Amino acid sequence: MKYFGIRGSNRSRTHPIEIYLEWESKLESLDEPYYLKIWLGDPKFIDSQVVTAINSEIQYYEHIFIKDTNPKSFPYINNHPSFGSFTWERHVNGYFIWESDLESIDEIRDIERKAYKISEESINGKMERSFFIRTGDMWTGSIRRSGNIT
Repeated sequence: MKYFGIRGSNRSRTHPIEIYLEWESKLESLDEPYYLKIWLGDPKFIDSQVVTAINSEIQYYEHIFIKDTNPKSFPYINNHPSFGSFTWERHVNGYFIWESDLESIDEIRDIERKAYKISEESINGKMERSFFIRTGDMWTGSIRRSGNIT
């Protein structure tokens, strides 16, 4: 298990759960639906952040990740008093490479072998393939409240 959060005397100001709770307080006062989650990257913790959205942006963030249905234990521990109130879901973390950015058939074949998912999209009337490369997991956590639709 790995600890998440900032250790030290200023922990309460920078701890992801404290940031989440501050945003939750502000968003609840709006009295409208919102998206609020902590994203924890594993093993790429540098990708971690607290994310919020309102109005039309909610839809975008609800579908930003691919869910990973393979069972795996949550890899982090935390001693924050609100930690037990969070529900965590496992998703796939990674990045996209567009086929048009590759320079040779060998590069395309190499990326095809590494790709977690291959998609095709029409861009300006032309079909373009993208390759999603997995870098690990992204754990999303939230507390279910009245306005939080997640």
